[in-house]
Amino acid sequence: MALTAFSAKKNIELFDRYKVFSPRETESRANVLNQMYVHRVSVEASTTKDIASTLILPAAIEFQKRLADAINSTAAASKDIDLKGHRELLGQVATCINRLKSATEALSRARHEAEEKSGGAAAHAVTFRDQVVPAMTAVREQADLLETLVADDLWPLPKYREILFLH
Repeated sequence: MALTAFSAKKNIELFDRYKVFSPRETESRANVLNQMYVHRVSVEASTTKDIASTLILPAAIEFQKRLADAINSTAAASKDIDLKGHRELLGQVATCINRLKSATEALSRARHEAEEKSGGAAAHAVTFRDQVVPAMTAVREQADLLETLVADDLWPLPKYREILFLH
């Protein structure tokens, strides 16, 4: 982590020797920067959880319902139609929903544990980096996969292809 290097003993001495910062100023700046990092990651984690819980999960569940209804109505209309691909897609969507829900819960726990951890600003920053950021990535991975599966009319956010090719 760059902030760890910034406040390393050799750098504190270097800054002091060349009158850039006193040791107290270097430590103070490092402390403030670590607190800012923790705050930003905490806000991003909270936002990630909220978006996943209130936007993505409901859309995915609605798509899952649509798929299940389509499978049921097609099967009721004719027993001769092969619905294997439909059922596989439904299974894939259901699996992603479960994984997103689990990842969202894990993110919530990681954030809570990181905020409750004792220690100074540097220790908090390391905990957020090592626990909360990977938990956010896990949520992101499942959300990205669902984005490729859920119908455009249900997806509540701009899709990557829409952002990339917006005219």
